[in-house]
Amino acid sequence: MSLPSLGAPARRRTVLGLALLVAAVSAAPATATDGDGRTAGKAKPTVVLVHGAFADASGWSEVAMRLQHRGHEVVAPANPLRGLGNDSSYTASVLKSIKGPIVLVGHSYGGAVISSAAAGNPNVKALVAEAAAWKTIPSWFLVARQDKATAPDLERFEAERAGSRTVEIDSSHVAMMSHPETVVGLIDEAAETTC
Repeated sequence: MSLPSLGAPARRRTVLGLALLVAAVSAAPATATDGDGRTAGKAKPTVVLVHGAFADASGWSEVAMRLQHRGHEVVAPANPLRGLGNDSSYTASVLKSIKGPIVLVGHSYGGAVISSAAAGNPNVKALVAEAAAWKTIPSWFLVARQDKATAPDLERFEAERAGSRTVEIDSSHVAMMSHPETVVGLIDEAAETTC
């Protein structure tokens, strides 16, 4: 599935807000490889996926696998779910351990976590979610039209307020499980646009 181009003026950074299965913390950014496994082109950002409340990182397994197949390093830390301040501080500490550009993805409550955790971190190049960091970091937003946990109209309002590049799909609240390829496409677009 091809996603339309951003069309808005480029911003300094971008933040992604979805969560993903823990794969590995990389000391260096991943690089794309050709069919023979040789390095090809520029380094790809590390994708960090943060899950929401009442969940764990396993919900991102399909997305993580596809991102890894496309050459991304993927980190999906266990969100401790101890309150926004604690969860954001923990996630910020994970981000500080990663060298190179980061695309940060948060699902549901994880969107608030990543927005706070990304503040002040120059390596965060893209957000897929909401909160304070969206004021200075370009963002992408996936609206799930069949979401029963968060009203789609609220999602649209948040995305518009943040000036996010928005994609809508017919999905429930857990689009990363039911539509992993669409989620990966949105993450790839953010990475390609900002890194």
